[in-house]
Amino acid sequence: MSVNAVTEYNLGIDNSDSDKFKINSGSDPSAGTNFLTIQTDGNVGIGTMGPGTKLHVETSAAPTS
Repeated sequence: MSVNAVTEYNLGIDNSDSDKFKINSGSDPSAGTNFLTIQTDGNVGIGTMGPGTKLHVETSAAPTS
């Protein structure tokens, strides 16, 4: 049996980045594309590794009017 196009996901504490809890693609919390970050101060980031507020959502989509 052959498996193609498998994506790895990881969740855990990133000790190399101020002990932030992260969910991302890749083999460890410090690699890959970041999906969710929870900092030790309680700030939560979606799409960002450095949330500056209690909830920070980063998007690459263009704003609509």
